[in-house]
Amino acid sequence: MSIKLKVALSVIALFVVAGFAVLWTTQQLYMEAIDRAAEQAVASASSAFAALEQQDVEKLSAVNDALRSRTDLRDAFVARDREALLALAQPIFSQLKENYAITHLYFESPAPESKIFLRVHSPEKFDDVNERDTYLAAVETGTYGVGKDLGMTAFALRVVHPWTDAAGETIGYVETGQEIEEFLDIMSEQSGDELTLMLLKDKLDATEWQTMRQNRGEQNDWDRYEALVAAHSTDDAPEAGLVEALDIAALPESGEVLVKSGTHAGTVAGAFPVSNTSGERVGAVVVQHDISSLESQLSSARTQTMLIMTGIGVLLVLIVVVMLNSLVFNRLALMIEHMRDASVRLAGGDFDISMPVPSGADEISRFEQFFATFIEAVSSTLKQLTK
Repeated sequence: MSIKLKVALSVIALFVVAGFAVLWTTQQLYMEAIDRAAEQAVASASSAFAALEQQDVEKLSAVNDALRSRTDLRDAFVARDREALLALAQPIFSQLKENYAITHLYFESPAPESKIFLRVHSPEKFDDVNERDTYLAAVETGTYGVGKDLGMTAFALRVVHPWTDAAGETIGYVETGQEIEEFLDIMSEQSGDELTLMLLKDKLDATEWQTMRQNRGEQNDWDRYEALVAAHSTDDAPEAGLVEALDIAALPESGEVLVKSGTHAGTVAGAFPVSNTSGERVGAVVVQHDISSLESQLSSARTQTMLIMTGIGVLLVLIVVVMLNSLVFNRLALMIEHMRDASVRLAGGDFDISMPVPSGADEISRFEQFFATFIEAVSSTLKQLTK
């Protein structure tokens, strides 16, 4: 194998190693970019959830204030005329539901009775004792109660305000609420992420859950997961493997990435915890973030990088070969030709030999100078011996 080929192969081998190093580094940067996108998606969803909650608390409070200012509603409630109160409140609730996505409206008796006098959204059920934290907070503080309470089948943001008469005496409480599912739909529209509210089964009632699903004409999916149930999903509920790996107690408040890059092509997933009014964690929101577009962009960038590196490598090999030919191999070939010519002439008795004078000052030029001096010395010596 010629020296030229050895040098060329060595350059190619070095470039291949460098190419693999660049490819590995690019892949690491690619995965880090995807993981950062996943972390940002979860953190953004958690922040959006908190922001929407605050906005809706203000909305529910404003609606609550308007309802409590209605003297016709107050008179029907004081008279304990449930049918009259329902007739007055039903059209109001329909408008609130359509325009503001309010899903719950209660009129509740004061303590110590503490019973739900009327559910406008579900009037067939009444006179059950209200033991939710938001109601109890309103009773204890004498001001209002606000927070997320989990019922037997639903998880809702609730605002409870005392209802007073003209003398300032508490006659009862008005409660307005919105199911958390509304949050997820709004967030999904804004971010494009798929969101699923997962609730702990031990906080719910299986029988009531089944009845609720049947009433909605939906399939009962209580047994789909072991410890959790999907209360609402903006698209398809997450895979069982992802849900079973979800440890709600260990989730940081800002959320955590559960499925990172390289695990599921096209999607990364994370979750953030959801707590009730008393601060008890009752579930989590699973965020599934579509990264197919990002993957495509990064893959395209990686391909372009490799093509550029390959082009640079080919150009580098050509430059090295051309430079070696010009600076070394062509000059060595010329020296070999001169040496062959000199040996033939000396063998034929021609001792008048002179070598080209090198013009450079590099290592090859010094060798050429030494070779020219050597040939002249040999020629001179042979010429003297033959006299």
